[in-house]
Parts: sequence; C-alpha cells; structure tokens
Amino acid sequence: MPKSRHIVFYGVIVALLAALWGSASGVGTVGAQDSGERPHAIARVYEGPLSSESYFTIFGPDGSNPGKLMANPDQQGELSGDGRWIVSAGFDPARNAETLEYRPVNGRPTAIPVDAGFSVLNAHFSPDARMLFYTLASLEPRQWILGLFDPETGRKIEFVGSSGDDSVLGPGLVANAISLVGERMILSAYLPFAGGNFGGIYAINLTGLAAAAPGRYPLPTSVEQLLPAGPFILASLSPDGQWLAFLAFNEANPPQNYSSFGPAATFNALGALNLTTGEVRTLAQAGPGQGLEALTWTPDGANVLFTGGSYGGSYYIVTPNLYGVDIATATVVERGQLTSNPAEVITDILACGETLYSVANVDLAEGGRTADLYAAPLDNPTARTSLVSGSTIFLPGCGALITP
Repeated sequence: MPKSRHIVFYGVIVALLAALWGSASGVGTVGAQDSGERPHAIARVYEGPLSSESYFTIFGPDGSNPGKLMANPDQQGELSGDGRWIVSAGFDPARNAETLEYRPVNGRPTAIPVDAGFSVLNAHFSPDARMLFYTLASLEPRQWILGLFDPETGRKIEFVGSSGDDSVLGPGLVANAISLVGERMILSAYLPFAGGNFGGIYAINLTGLAAAAPGRYPLPTSVEQLLPAGPFILASLSPDGQWLAFLAFNEANPPQNYSSFGPAATFNALGALNLTTGEVRTLAQAGPGQGLEALTWTPDGANVLFTGGSYGGSYYIVTPNLYGVDIATATVVERGQLTSNPAEVITDILACGETLYSVANVDLAEGGRTADLYAAPLDNPTARTSLVSGSTIFLPGCGALITP
C-alpha cells in the first residue's frame, strides 16, 4: 500500500518517453475529490529520529489537528479524505492470517473476508472517499481479485482474473485501482510478490458491472492500455479525476553533478495522461543536467505544481524552486524557492485549499533523519510555518479537519 497519495511505479523503459514528447486534447469524469473542500493535510508522522512509532492525523494550516487518529498501526493503513474511515490491511501476526478491515474513525473494525491463500497487495479509498478499492492475489492458484467496496452500505463487488500467462493485462500481471472514470476502472499493473516493476496503466470496461448486484464476477476482458510498461515514474491524480500527472526520466538529458545515494531514480520530465481519452501531454522538462522531484495538483485541477533545480553534488535537488504549469497551455511559471537551506531535502508537496504543505528532511550525521511538515499560503509558498517534526512524514492527501 502506498505511503502517500503518489503512485510509484518501477520497471524497464519502453515507448513511454516517445509518447510523452507528443500531445493532443481531453474531457470529463466521476468520483474525484474536491481538495478545495478539504483544505487540510492528512499526514502519517513517524516520531523521533530513529523511532518506528507512527500515527495518522489531519493538520490545518495553523497546525490544528484532532490528535492521533490511528496510532502505531501494526499493518498498513489509510485514512479517507473525508476523515471518516480508516482501512488497515496485511498480515496480522497475532491472528496468523491475512486481514482486511475498515472502521469509522471512532468506531470498531469490520472485516472484509480474504480468501485462504490470498494476500492483500493494496487497499485504499477512492479520491471521493466513497469507495474502498483493494487488490488480493495468490500464487496457487495464479489468481487475483479486484475489489470495490462501499463502507457506508457494505456493498461489495469483486472481479476475479488470472495472474498467470493468460492475465488480461499481460503475462503474470495484476493491478491496483487508481480511479473509476465513468464506467472504466483505471489500473496500474505490476508483477505481484516481485517488487520494483511497473507493467503499465490500463482501463478496464465495467459497463453495467460497477452498479451490478453485490457478488463476485469474472474480470472483464475489454482492456485498453493507456501507458506501456516503462521507467520508474511518480504519478498524482488530479482533483477532478480526469488527469494523471507524472514525473519520468528522459535519457537524452542525464543528471549532472549528481551523487547517487543507494538505489534511486531521477526525474526530468513532467507529463499528464488524460484518463478519458488516453491523450498523453508533455507539460515541462528540466534544464540541461537538472531534475524534477515532487509534484501536486492545485485544488482547482488547472495547474500542476512541481519542484526542480540542480543536484549540486548531492543525491537530491539542492534549494529547489517551485514551479506551476497550466494543464491546458503547458505554460510554466516560477513560484519561488521552497528552501534556502542546502541541507534540506524537499520530499513531498501537497496543495489543499489555499495552503501548500511541504515536507523537508535533513540527514543526521549519526544516522537517521529529521523531518518537518510546513504550511505556507499557496500564493506565497516561501512564507512557510513549521507544523510538526518527526523522523519521516508522508502526506497521503487532502482531508477535512474532524473532531475525534
């Protein structure tokens, strides 16, 4: 399960970059969150430089928060964007079983049955927080299950497909749901139980099935590939659910003065995929030898904000600038320097309401790191205020501030 709202894909390079350098035009969708109505940031905070203690909460721009909504989860977890639901999933050592559970923030957990021999590979809420998507898979038989669950009513639909050589997505592939666009489910494909691979972006036609009676159905075979298997990319879904913005790597512009810090990937191109039309649009490219590092959508879905700059002999972009690019015109505007401290690594940015939240890490000489969550006005992103510190901080998405 992803630790942030970003979708991280790995793999081998194919025709993605060739497609990325072209362009065309696009249309609308369903079920997306309005981050203008969710002006606060959901955060998972790991406490202390070398501590594994963590919690989920929601921060307002002034640091207000309802406290620890989910403390020290033994399993992977996620808080819905409306602040109402929590899902937890994975292997539970206490029960010696694979589990998938959801609950109201202040309520008791309810289990969603997991078939014997299946593992929970992913579970997360839809952008509008109305539905829980999950992926289960087994090695014997070679099968996977795509689940759609309504936590309000308990309505559940599951689609079962092969994860063998005859998988509808390609040999051995399964997928996680990204979004439901009309009657098409958008999926990110990968080889299960393997790690470090990206099998492409696909759309499966669920015409008449998304609203079908609860139950289990064969996975539809009407599949369209929207992006081929490609390099490591970092993607973010637009607030209206229509576009998937992504950072990728253009081999023609290798990084300069870059010092790798273990297994890593660099980005230098920003593109967007229209999930309705399949159009791939080029939005921005880094300067010679430079890179791009983090991205977020503005709440109105009109612009993508991203960080960029030079590596300065490090493994990260030193004192990065913030840029905005108009999705319609690809016009790029510089919005200021996010930090003047060359020791800070800007690992994440998130625009919610009228606020830009950002996470800055600093490596410690004795090992480990510190992380700070900042908030700044969206129209003045350099005027930041520290909200909380920890060892690592992730920003899964925008949320509504709630009272526990």
